Amino acid sequence: MLTRIGCTRAFGLRYASTAASPAAMTWDRFLAVRSMRRRINLGSSAAMAVVGSSVAWSYAQDIELDPTKTFMGVDMLYVMLGGIIASGAAAFVIFGPLVGQAIFRCTYLLRSQTRAEFLAKENTFLQHIKKNRVDPRYQSMSNPVPDYYGEKIRSVADYRRWLKDCKAYNRKASTFVI
Repeated sequence: MLTRIGCTRAFGLRYASTAASPAAMTWDRFLAVRSMRRRINLGSSAAMAVVGSSVAWSYAQDIELDPTKTFMGVDMLYVMLGGIIASGAAAFVIFGPLVGQAIFRCTYLLRSQTRAEFLAKENTFLQHIKKNRVDPRYQSMSNPVPDYYGEKIRSVADYRRWLKDCKAYNRKASTFVI
């Protein structure tokens, strides 16, 4: 007589109450998702820079300028232009990553299991990066630091290349071949 467990093993059947176990996130998939997060953050930063500059521009349009007045010896038009550029840069740096992270969480990390797997892999990955990163005190023009935070690692092959670069850097730094 076949039991419930015996049926699932023998015939590959699955009951409605049992869910198929999803495959664990591989390192290649994790690194692809991580690079997707980086692209989302960069795109949202660019969009926020445009929005910040547009808001500053709309504010600057309403101000009447007196051509005889200056601000610390600089023409007010240049000061206004600097303010518009500064607000765009501030929006790029501050609000872009905030919006990008929110978009990434809503689109990809909505499922709790995917989120837990991604966060566990990210924690493990960052521990590997922290353990294998180089000491930047010995950098020079001929011996630059290889990607200190590991931001440009997009595949397992890139990770292996990063490890080789770190070992070469440490070898050059320890033998003073700079």
